[in-house]
Amino acid sequence: MNNIILIGMMGSGKSTLSHLICDKIGYDFIDTDSIIESNEAMSITDIFSSKGEAYFRSLEFDLLNSLEVSSAVISTGGGMILSSANREILKSKGTVFYLSGSVETLCKRLSNQTSNRPLLQTNALKKQLEDLLRKRSDLYLDACHHVISIDNKSIDTILSEIYAILSE
Repeated sequence: MNNIILIGMMGSGKSTLSHLICDKIGYDFIDTDSIIESNEAMSITDIFSSKGEAYFRSLEFDLLNSLEVSSAVISTGGGMILSSANREILKSKGTVFYLSGSVETLCKRLSNQTSNRPLLQTNALKKQLEDLLRKRSDLYLDACHHVISIDNKSIDTILSEIYAILSE
């Protein structure tokens, strides 16, 4: 399959970059969180609060496992990589790019978005991001084919790096 899959922490730019890649190369756009919200008829935040994180993670696995697409850009939720099964499925479904950012970069991007992020519900944003990144960074590396650093880079620079790898 020739899918392009973007993984990374919340705030890494997965959705923005996915749309731009789709516009340029004509692929379909798939946002796993949006599909889950649509299927459940509630927001991710509401799923977390009413049914729990374990239920949400099972929805992620079911969706990913059943996804049969080609020529798509797939933007995943930040925690999609928590399951080893998900990491293997991701790698089998396309070329996986990990959009890697420092805590400072992610903090700057997320500082006004904590209300719709179920794992960022307090004022201790930097500490929460540090904890999440410490727990997840090796998992992101395990799930990807390529790492793209987003720190101090424009969207155009990041896109150029992705396109260069895809054209190899």
